[in-house]
Amino acid sequence: NGLACLFIPFVWTLTIRGTEWWERIQHLHPNQAAFLGVSLLVATVGDVSGNFLLRLKELDMVKSQRSIVVMGILSNIGLLLIPEFVFNSIYSSGISEVGFYFE
Repeated sequence: NGLACLFIPFVWTLTIRGTEWWERIQHLHPNQAAFLGVSLLVATVGDVSGNFLLRLKELDMVKSQRSIVVMGILSNIGLLLIPEFVFNSIYSSGISEVGFYFE
């Protein structure tokens, strides 16, 4: 749920500036919409993995709290940090997570 907060600036900007602004951004930066979709997907999968681990603990499928913490750290590395390395190549091509807010 905390990861969803990362998308609040985009939602507010889209709400305030409207559809015309977003269409202009897509014209100036054609890959921006795809990047936001992939970014949202990665955040959602990361969030769901945390909820899945908590559910495993509730169902007593995992016995120790320590193993939940270790699996949580590994899933965060696998599902959140590794895609950031992939996004780095996207950033170098001129796409930005926040730069287009000010255009």
